[in-house]
Amino acid sequence: MARAETETLEAFSQRLHRAIEGLLVVNDVGLHTVEEYDANAMWPRYSFPEHNIPLSIFRGEGEALFLVVRAMRPKLVAEFFTGTGYSAPWMAAAWPQAEVWSVDNYSEGDAGDRGWDAACAIRHRLGLSNLQLLRGDASELSRALERRTVDFLFVDGTGAISVLISPRTVVAFHDQSAVGLRDIRVMGGSYLKFHSEDDAVLRTVRDALAPRFRLMDNSLP
Repeated sequence: MARAETETLEAFSQRLHRAIEGLLVVNDVGLHTVEEYDANAMWPRYSFPEHNIPLSIFRGEGEALFLVVRAMRPKLVAEFFTGTGYSAPWMAAAWPQAEVWSVDNYSEGDAGDRGWDAACAIRHRLGLSNLQLLRGDASELSRALERRTVDFLFVDGTGAISVLISPRTVVAFHDQSAVGLRDIRVMGGSYLKFHSEDDAVLRTVRDALAPRFRLMDNSLP
């Protein structure tokens, strides 16, 4: 059963990091310096044990996703792609009334069955009944959503995706190019960007993040 929306970010973070024990380990491969990211509340990332590729988002990015979803109170959330299963729980726990869907074929980093098993185990340990996991390509999630409009979309990976969005939809990008879009960027390597066509929605994003993160606005009035 998903917990009430009154669970704080700090309480959920502790619960999540207990849940990933034995499944994921800290992996700082590719960071210029730990201090650079730690200073911006972004570090660390995670990988599977004995795996040299960090496949998860940064912990700070998870916290940012939690805060934005909590502020938006969306009905439908979609994630492309699940990866280690570390990012979707932040969104599902932030607003348990939301329906959260995530899909991956687990080909990145040769995750395979280990990726799918880890994602399912994390969801089970956290009791996130509002989180639906799919194994397959992006079209699997497109079919599952049955042409419903997504309120919050998180894109972490490359490839063609097809879901319905509205001008008020927030699209978050991890480590993806968003050139020319009006967005809010969480500083710390600009790994995480939030975009919407609606300036009022973007201001909600900014207000949710500003107390905790250093931000950069792109043409937001």
